[in-house]
Amino acid sequence: MDALLSKFPHLDHFLNAYMHQDWRLSGDSLHDVLLTYAKDTSPDDLMGLQSEIGDFIQQQGSEIEARYYTLFPNSAIPSGWDMKPDQWLNHVAQLTGEILPRLSAAH
Repeated sequence: MDALLSKFPHLDHFLNAYMHQDWRLSGDSLHDVLLTYAKDTSPDDLMGLQSEIGDFIQQQGSEIEARYYTLFPNSAIPSGWDMKPDQWLNHVAQLTGEILPRLSAAH
């Protein structure tokens, strides 16, 4: 599984460093956590996260739920947002897409 994680370094970093059991330390909402991630990293990292989410969903296909929980056992549980892993990851990607233009305008 480490080989699979190495294909998704931005996703791994975001989920394990920002969306762990104490994710609220980085913000009160998922949007806030993504803003913290964006401040701590770079626009390129945010774009990498968004891209890797799409790749992860596509590559895992029908196995995404099992793979998400196997690869990221200490990360956010999508059911806490009333979503399955693919829905939640798509939501993260959508929020990321909303944040990126603001970052580009600021630079």
